[in-house]
Amino acid sequence: MGFTIILIMFIVIQIVFFKGYIDINQYRKAIFLFVCIPTRLVLIYLIFKNDWVVAPAAISAIFLYKYLTFKKTDVGAFGGNVHWNDMRLFHAGMFGLYTLAKLYQRSYGGGEYLDNAWVILIVDLALGAFTSSIWTEKIDMAALTKQV
Repeated sequence: MGFTIILIMFIVIQIVFFKGYIDINQYRKAIFLFVCIPTRLVLIYLIFKNDWVVAPAAISAIFLYKYLTFKKTDVGAFGGNVHWNDMRLFHAGMFGLYTLAKLYQRSYGGGEYLDNAWVILIVDLALGAFTSSIWTEKIDMAALTKQV
């Protein structure tokens, strides 16, 4: 169900973009808000509901790999500057912390408080969204000052 909603939102955004109603920066913001954030929410829900450990560990490893192999010339999936590369290390750490907490709980009985380890992923999502809003504002301001 969640995947279907995300796919529909992605198609709507594509249609709007290709009709020329929004520019590329607005398009990237829309993709982040309507595709990235909901996808991560669905992923967090699935991790919580199924008590997954391997998937968050793999996600952590991917974020770390992407961070370590990043080059200044890299272009994002939607053609823009990869201004969020530093956040990849943060995301890797948060998903890794979740994985360690759940492994500890499974190995040593870690306590009921580790049942709420998924909150780590919510904090990751919230801080990622917050820092993204700061970065996009800086980018918008830089573009405005170049035009003057």
